Amino acid sequence: MTRRRALALVTALLGLAVAASIPALLRDELRARSADALGAVANGTVVAVEREGEGFTLIVELADAAGVTHRLRVLAETTGVLAPRPRQQVGDPVLVAYDPSDLSRARLVSVRTLWRSIVSRGLAALAFLVMAVGLWRDAGKGRGTPIRSAA
Repeated sequence: MTRRRALALVTALLGLAVAASIPALLRDELRARSADALGAVANGTVVAVEREGEGFTLIVELADAAGVTHRLRVLAETTGVLAPRPRQQVGDPVLVAYDPSDLSRARLVSVRTLWRSIVSRGLAALAFLVMAVGLWRDAGKGRGTPIRSAA
């Protein structure tokens, strides 16, 4: 076996490992959502955005099933890599999952971050597998140095 073929196999295994992480990502998200299902979900409105460390927190006002108005602190989704900023702005409608017995346990309900993770992992896996095929084909054309056994 040549070094190039060995590198192709390692690259393919890396691509398969990245692809295999997608179901685990989905499993974790579904577990988080099932935990949210134990609480309540309500439509709310962003009334303030606060910067906290490297991220942002939204202050969301919503009415519970009994009609009582609450203000909850929720971690904001961000956009931008070099200069992150909150995706939601004051006045934006949001869907919030929360625990009625502990209002500090609240989060936005959104699939945007889930899809971003799935697509980025899928593209990374595809790139590794394409590189592996290219390396394998090059090794088959007589290129590459054979691996010598230490005998």
